[in-house]
Amino acid sequence: MLKGLGAVAAAVVLAGSGTVARSQPDAAVIGIRGSTANHEGTPLPAGTVTLRSPDHRSVVTASLDPSGRFQIVPTAAGRQRLTIVVPGYAPRLADVIVPASRTIALPALLLEAPAYFRARFVNSDGEVIVSPVIRRRSIGVDGVALAGPDADGFPRVDTDGGITIGPVPAGVTAMALDMPGLAQTRLPDVTVRGEDGVIDGGTIVIQPGTVLRVAIVDGDGAPVANYPVAVEDMLPNSPLAARTARTDQEGRAMFERLGAGRYRVSASMLDRCNGRLALSTGQQLRVNGTGQAAARITVGGRAALRVTSPQGPLAGRTVSLTPEPGEHAVITRTIAMPGRPPIILAPPGCSGSTDGDGRATFTHVPRGAALVAVRLHNSTFEHRVSLPGDGSDVTIEVPDGFIQLRVIDASTGRPVPRAAVAWSGGGSRVSATATGSGDALLEGVGESPGSIAVTAPGFGDAEVKVPALAPPIEVALTPAPSSDRRVRVVSDTGEPIAQAILLLAPATAFDVGVYAASDENGVVGFTNVPRGVARVVAEAEGFVGAALNLRANSDAPATLTLTRRKD
Repeated sequence: MLKGLGAVAAAVVLAGSGTVARSQPDAAVIGIRGSTANHEGTPLPAGTVTLRSPDHRSVVTASLDPSGRFQIVPTAAGRQRLTIVVPGYAPRLADVIVPASRTIALPALLLEAPAYFRARFVNSDGEVIVSPVIRRRSIGVDGVALAGPDADGFPRVDTDGGITIGPVPAGVTAMALDMPGLAQTRLPDVTVRGEDGVIDGGTIVIQPGTVLRVAIVDGDGAPVANYPVAVEDMLPNSPLAARTARTDQEGRAMFERLGAGRYRVSASMLDRCNGRLALSTGQQLRVNGTGQAAARITVGGRAALRVTSPQGPLAGRTVSLTPEPGEHAVITRTIAMPGRPPIILAPPGCSGSTDGDGRATFTHVPRGAALVAVRLHNSTFEHRVSLPGDGSDVTIEVPDGFIQLRVIDASTGRPVPRAAVAWSGGGSRVSATATGSGDALLEGVGESPGSIAVTAPGFGDAEVKVPALAPPIEVALTPAPSSDRRVRVVSDTGEPIAQAILLLAPATAFDVGVYAASDENGVVGFTNVPRGVARVVAEAEGFVGAALNLRANSDAPATLTLTRRKD
């Protein structure tokens, strides 16, 4: 086996990616074969291995044998997720590009030393809380929720009354204390990037909780009885389920034991907006974990949008209304993924059309901030408004002025069809989609200067500043490098090396490494390679392992040369 490759991989692979070792596959035995070891190299004799296809339609499992080895038979070829779960260790994740033969011999996959979270909990009088109940939700490195608390181990009570929780998997673990008589309290999120040891949370004081009283009224201010209302933690990935209650005959509902933090209080509107789609409304509030709090939510409301232009009312136009976050807006939700920007889920909207006076009416919409989009002949005009909720007119004036724009490929000069074009300026936004000839007409831009953003699949984004009354514009988009990369493994004499094992190392501790075997031409194709510098480690039986950096933002093929061993 290759002794030098472990040192190469250790130098170039980030924590959690493991080292590369090689064993020749037996062509007579179909399956993915490999072994596991801990961070010290000791084999792990008990655990489960799962191979999952991207669409989750194929899930195959196997167990580790007493020597820490496994064999799992894929149902199909292609990139699949391999997960190894061993008690006492964080799960080990890796992607494997399964060849058509469905046979590949993987290196030893190392599991990181476990990480733990320790804290001491006391009540407002300073008394130690004995055996606190902690709820947990772990989000792994790929943004997928991992198994429940039992899979992470049970808390261990220390002599000073503190508890130790773990092992905590790589990623983000959200925790909350939930015990009768005390506030449901979110604890600090624990982020693990592959390091081991104990993360000390110190002493955490748990308050008795805030009592929240919610009043639900209709559009006229009358109480709404027996109506559902919900309260939920605003922090992402909460392990606490949303709490629901129904109002009494006076339209009031009560929630107890709210810990310090920010919450969403929400309820659906009384009926569907324009008979089509049910919207929600609500309120965001912050409580300190003690005393009383109150919220009032109106679940009825009307809106009338009068759309005009310098030439008069715009009749027969499709108008959409989307409530936005604010004091009385629908509630947005955020999905947080370790090491990646959060994903904000947009609230649903409602549509209508203008009559001869340019007026579009909407029923059962929340009052407060809203984004209004008016469909013009060639583009869409967007403007933010504040809805009073009483059905009185809110005027939206679409100004004159337009910008002609053509989107082309910077490398060929050819048009880029279906490019998304958006102008922003003067407090409004105008968006359009380029035609097959790459042309777009942005209407309603008025006489204000602004900026135009252009995006298209397969191209880099572009943004240009435009003056008032801009002349026709041509925007050239630069083709983006392909996310597919090809690496060819050859010997020092130039011959291709088949069945070499390559590892595309994870770019960060929140990414997952990808293993693949070279074909008869010594080639491996990696897909969805992140932009920037990517590190590839390779080895083959009888050769010294080596590594190279793939050039940043380049899809040029790369060649990795292995030198024959002399011993």
